[in-house]
Parts: sequence; structure tokens; C-alpha cells
Amino acid sequence: MKLTHIKISNFRSFVGEHEFRIADGINYFVGPNNCGKSNLIAALELAMDPNRRFVPERDRPAMLQGSTKTRITLTFSRTSTGTGPESTLLDRAKKYELALRRRQKRETPRKGATYAEDGNLHRVVAFGGQGARQVSYQAKGLGAVSLSLDSPEHQQLEDQFVKVVRFGIVHSGEDLESVLQGKFREVLQLVINDHLGAELARTSELRQKYIDGLRTVLLGPLSLDSPIQ
Repeated sequence: MKLTHIKISNFRSFVGEHEFRIADGINYFVGPNNCGKSNLIAALELAMDPNRRFVPERDRPAMLQGSTKTRITLTFSRTSTGTGPESTLLDRAKKYELALRRRQKRETPRKGATYAEDGNLHRVVAFGGQGARQVSYQAKGLGAVSLSLDSPEHQQLEDQFVKVVRFGIVHSGEDLESVLQGKFREVLQLVINDHLGAELARTSELRQKYIDGLRTVLLGPLSLDSPIQ
């Protein structure tokens, strides 16, 4: 899945709703000092890293303290075809949307009634007055309503999302060693496992054969149990 759209509502310098479309490949955000570039990245990091803490006094506009939620909506689009982790994610997203439509008595037999059928997923991370974090997903045509966090559809969708979507951030001034020791190393390993699983398995087999060869061919004759010629 790739990130294609960001919507930020009431976060730091972003008062009201602000939307950003993400292009394929590398994206650059350019602007004068204090225009919100760092806040955009901070919002993305806050939405994707559950360990990042939301501090209302710092992260919500001063004039809106205690009066509204901060909401970050991320849209992800499919990048592969056929079966695989993305297909499972979108299948669960469709089940989530259909379950929400049933709850809202908005069922419809027509195709294309869900974002998932179009290959898209809308994930919403909201922060209440005291900064409590809540993750939900949008259903096409149903606005801000969502299923409860303890519903099986939500739990299954969230579990698969965490498995499929990877996120890492490199802060200005970080050296390569610190980057590879942090979250980026975990993300890199997961991506390699996802895309090079067969190659990793083959490499492990070759490594084991090499170890077995050393043990039997080279070290075997040096064993104390071996007869001396």
C-alpha cells in the first residue's frame, strides 16, 4: 500500500482542514520558514507511530484548546495485484465497511459501494480533548461514523494494517548508525522479509549447508574421536 492523500484537522499550525496529495516516487515539501513543513511530517509521524504521544498544549492550536478534536486522515492505495498481504488488507477493509453500512442501515447490493473495492483504505487517527488516541476507518458515503474498537471487523483490519504498512522517519542530523539502530531497521527487515522471502529462505539453506560442510569435511578429521592416520 502507498500513501496517496493526507488530511490534517486542527493540529498545531493547521487550523481547520488542510489536504495534501502525495505523488508517486519522492515528494518534496517546499516553503518559507514557519509555514508548516515540519508540522506536516510531525502529523504523519503521530498518526503512524502509536508510541508518539499527543500533547494538547503543544499539538492543538491555542484557540481550540479543549473545544475540538485533532484528526489526521490518511488514504492508502493498492500497489500490487493478485493475492497477498494487500489483498487480505483490502478484503478486511471491505468487510469493515459493509459491517458499518449494515449498522447504519445503509446496505446496498451495488458494486463499488466501498473504498476497498476501489483499492483504497481511509484510516483516521483522532485525539480527544485530553489527548486520548483513537484509530478508526472510514466507509464510503458514511462520513465520520465508525465501528467500535472492540468489534471483530475493526480488530482484524487493524491487525492486518500493522502487518502491511511500514513507516520510518529519518530526522535531520541523524547518522546512518543511529538510523539503522532505530525504527528504520525494523521496517527495513520487514520489507526484506515481505519482498525477498524466497531469497532469504534459500540463503538460509546455503548457510546451513556451508556450516554442515565445515563441520563434517574440515572439522570432522580434527575431532578427538577420529582415528589418527
